[in-house]
Amino acid sequence: MVEIAAGVVVMAAALWLAASDSGMIMGIGPLAALGGVGVLLCLHGLYRSIRDRREGSRHWLRAQGVHTTILVLALAVAVALPVVAAPLGIFKVAGFPLGYYMAAQGVPILLVALAFLAARAEDRIDIEETADDE
Repeated sequence: MVEIAAGVVVMAAALWLAASDSGMIMGIGPLAALGGVGVLLCLHGLYRSIRDRREGSRHWLRAQGVHTTILVLALAVAVALPVVAAPLGIFKVAGFPLGYYMAAQGVPILLVALAFLAARAEDRIDIEETADDE
């Protein structure tokens, strides 16, 4: 519960900074990072509360951990990479700005790689759990 409360406070601070004049000075990057930390704190608190309530199902807990991690990474890739890539527009790759190229080519490639990593981790969990059952 402490993580959820801390996450809400951090997200409120990010919103307050965004609405104030100092938020305009800082820019969008630090404010997005601060809001992201708040979201991650809330997600971690929710995961811990679910994990503590669910006893005896080790396979389910490990699978949920993998799914949560991959989901957070996919959100970070899909949202943060295009935001960070915008200043890289001064460089050119194949005639296109590097920021556009990263968003158009890099994000789908990274999301497919994350999907393969999730499937591999799930297979590993399934193999370990079936080996423990025998």
